[in-house]
Amino acid sequence: IESALQLLPRVCGLARKIHDSSPVATAFAKIVDNDPTIVGQTQTLARRCASRWNSDYDSLDTALILEQPVRAPMKDKDLNLKAYKLTNDQWNLAADLRDVLEVCRVHLVLSSLIQPHIVCQRADSPVLQRRECTKRY
Repeated sequence: IESALQLLPRVCGLARKIHDSSPVATAFAKIVDNDPTIVGQTQTLARRCASRWNSDYDSLDTALILEQPVRAPMKDKDLNLKAYKLTNDQWNLAADLRDVLEVCRVHLVLSSLIQPHIVCQRADSPVLQRRECTKRY
């Protein structure tokens, strides 16, 4: 369970570190540029944004797309990325969680097309549990 709880903080923390640290960003960019399998795909890790409901999905998705470049800088002790290293079990869990979040993402996108002005209540709200929502215009 502890391993699962560390998954998102590690993935999101690494994305933040890559974006905020010039040496880490440079090393990561070189690795991505030299990887021939990444042509035409995303080349950066998405960062988590607490106000965006799908940023956990985006963070996991880009980490999985760039799995080999994400693993590579972990070997460089000068970059000090040991705290963000995922185990093989965590990589497998990341793929499973991303797939579950994909289902939620698709459902929410389709729901927003049907009723675009819905403001959802808190998850523990009895209103939400009855699947009622309020419209905001």
